[in-house]
Amino acid sequence: MPKKIFALLLILFVCSAALFGCANADKPSERETDAQKETTAETQSGDPVDPEPEEKTIDIYFITGQSNATGNSKITDEQAISAFAPEAITGFSHILYAGNSRSNGSGTRDRVIDWQPTKIGFGAASNTFGPEVGMAKALSTHYNDETGKEAGLIKYAYNGASLLNKTTGSTNSDGNWVSPSYQATLPAGEVVAGVTGQMYRNFLQQAETNLSQLLDAGYTNIRICGVYWMQGCSNKNDSLTAYETAFTYLAQDMRADIAAIMRKLTETDDDCGALDMPIIVGTISQTQNLSSGSVEAANIAFINMQKGLASKVENCYVVDNSQYRISGWENNKEVVYGSDKWHWNQADALEIGDNVGKELLKRAGITAAQ
Repeated sequence: MPKKIFALLLILFVCSAALFGCANADKPSERETDAQKETTAETQSGDPVDPEPEEKTIDIYFITGQSNATGNSKITDEQAISAFAPEAITGFSHILYAGNSRSNGSGTRDRVIDWQPTKIGFGAASNTFGPEVGMAKALSTHYNDETGKEAGLIKYAYNGASLLNKTTGSTNSDGNWVSPSYQATLPAGEVVAGVTGQMYRNFLQQAETNLSQLLDAGYTNIRICGVYWMQGCSNKNDSLTAYETAFTYLAQDMRADIAAIMRKLTETDDDCGALDMPIIVGTISQTQNLSSGSVEAANIAFINMQKGLASKVENCYVVDNSQYRISGWENNKEVVYGSDKWHWNQADALEIGDNVGKELLKRAGITAAQ
């Protein structure tokens, strides 16, 4: 065959192969998966393709205890609150709040707040507040518009609440904070049905209700990140050893029971961090209710016991509130610096909450934005 004819045939062969390849470039590969073929077919047919569900995560922090957790610090200067954090007035958009600030007064006891942005006025009354406002300011360094991350605060606290098995008095309708493991150690004759441990059970019910609401609202990931325990004034004259024992059981049961709630709600084996939940203990004030010169010594003894709880319970830490003055004993009479002789004033309550929020961030392993 002449060389020129051979060369011409070779050129025609190469061009034909190239044209065949281009013609088949848009055809699905034989190795294409069935899922890809199905998706392609659905798209070409015009039928909608369901998008992947959006992941929504929220970190949960609990507030529990008695009246300085409930929130009895009076709102006295809204301008100062706005200067502390403007969002305290308008609401922290990425830090939600829900719960019950329950009073032991003669009027309406429940102060139930449904999920909404955290702001001032979520205390035992509309003109009072608790640690949630200062906590929200600290938490907002991590949970904000820039990061897109969200947190939720759930409160169940009761004025005058006892950790020990007190079964009479103004809190009788809600009982006390005795947890199941501690109750099991008590003599049967001391256990009063509907009173012993009722406050603890109410806390669990509040937690389950609010957590369930978040799942219904579309949050797919809930992480339990910590609890603030602010309690002690009702027990400062009781046995310090008994209080240590009761608190040890409380920490153990609270973690286990919140874990059980999360497994139940998510229908998985995931405790969502509850079993390792950091517990932050807030001390009482050294100068609370100084109705006589001897009261301060009892306060100091109780505070020292509280500071030792961190060494008795794993992943437990203490925020020292003792230096914030509530009252004083001067010239043989009590002088009040707080909202009253039991509760911190506005400025101190805001700062204490901020301290608690920073400690929670730290112990949850979160580095706050600078």
